Amino acid sequence: MKLLLSVLALLLASHSVALCSDIELQTADTENTEAQTQTRKAFARFTEGHIDYEGTTPADGSEVIRGLRFGLNFASPTRSDGSWSRWNFLSVSVKLGGGEPLDVIGRRMLHSAEVVEDVPRQMVCYRWPLEEAGGFLKVTFLLYPEQKEWMLLRVELEGDTGATIEQVVLMAYPSHTSGPEERERWIAGGDVTMALETRAQPFDPTVSAFAFFNRMAQEDAGCFLVFDPASVAGLMISGDYAVRSTLKLNPGETSLDLALGGFVEQQADEAVRAFLLEGGRNTLQFLKAADWKPRVNSADHERLFGNLRQLLADVGSPEERERFAASLSRYEQEIRGNNGRGALNAVNELRQLEKQLLSRALARWR
Repeated sequence: MKLLLSVLALLLASHSVALCSDIELQTADTENTEAQTQTRKAFARFTEGHIDYEGTTPADGSEVIRGLRFGLNFASPTRSDGSWSRWNFLSVSVKLGGGEPLDVIGRRMLHSAEVVEDVPRQMVCYRWPLEEAGGFLKVTFLLYPEQKEWMLLRVELEGDTGATIEQVVLMAYPSHTSGPEERERWIAGGDVTMALETRAQPFDPTVSAFAFFNRMAQEDAGCFLVFDPASVAGLMISGDYAVRSTLKLNPGETSLDLALGGFVEQQADEAVRAFLLEGGRNTLQFLKAADWKPRVNSADHERLFGNLRQLLADVGSPEERERFAASLSRYEQEIRGNNGRGALNAVNELRQLEKQLLSRALARWR
């Protein structure tokens, strides 16, 4: 009975903070000797969705991508793979020196992925190397608990690279991927509401908020895109099976801020009307006010450490106690050194340990 009460109390405590702090990052590097390939995976799970990266390259050390997935599952209808693409939602072309623009995500293996803030906000950074320029392409995902219907993105060059971002491409499948022949992909933004064409068409880049939705079928879900127009010189959008938005950045630009959202189980006309009246404008203000500097919430981490001490006393093994002590020591060292990223890497390991121990405690009770 004591173990049951202990487990129930910890489950309730975990659930009470999960609404704002439940974030996981799982990374793995594997090699296929038969196919002579190596694969890197980085899966980040937020409260409202997940990011799924998987890149495969030859095992000889070259970074020529043979297989790639960089997908975002966010604002998606139930039992659907629609909304933002779960395969290739983002492409970024970077100009390095005087050469041709390089599709960095599509041509380079991911360098690293890490949680840089876990509470009260959730923030994850993905980095791709720019060896020629001595820096990185960094994509930061930021989710606020009070605005969990919006995933904020910052695409930027990190380091003194001397490079510039030429364009950013976003891929979406409003509501659903496949659909009946009569389905039409539509766009609304500013004073424009129209059916999209397979051929890319220009749109006013000073109109910073757009809705993508369907007519004739699958009309109860769609996607919202908001971006900071100060960075954007041109905008081309096409839509058929997918909706492809190409944002051409101003000369010399090194960053772009975006907000990705959508609507689910709501009629498109109603959702789009509200978005055009005030939703898009309010979201742009929210995006411009976002604080992209990570912060470490030590108070929440202390609660996690307390939960783990109790679980280890109830169901932990000597090896797991050593694992906890090592991760906690590393966390404390990183905090003293003001290294938030290092501290959060240790926290991520401890959250995984907490889940294992909770699962074991429940299994023993049953």
